[in-house]
Amino acid sequence: MFIVRTFVFKLYESPKFYLAHGQDEKALDVVFSLAKYNGVPAPGISLEKLQRIENETLGRLGLQGSPKVDQTRRLSRRQLIAHNLRELRGNYLKALFNNRKITYSTTVIVLI
Repeated sequence: MFIVRTFVFKLYESPKFYLAHGQDEKALDVVFSLAKYNGVPAPGISLEKLQRIENETLGRLGLQGSPKVDQTRRLSRRQLIAHNLRELRGNYLKALFNNRKITYSTTVIVLI
């Protein structure tokens, strides 16, 4: 299985990984390669469109000029935690303990 997976199938890195590391071109290359391999039409997105969306998102989050404009800088761990905590809502946790069966499953999974 190792030989087949290593030499026959090309394993691509996740486009999400490349986007998180500021490598937009590689991310698009992976998406286009996978579309070609699967025989589906390539998505209608270009590098310029992707960067425009990225800049709009950074502006909306108030991070303009920090991580992606200067490729050498990244979001600090503290900034990432603060951003994720702002997005956290009690509804997500409440759903994990909605009824007795889900509470039991959630507890078992956490303990495992």
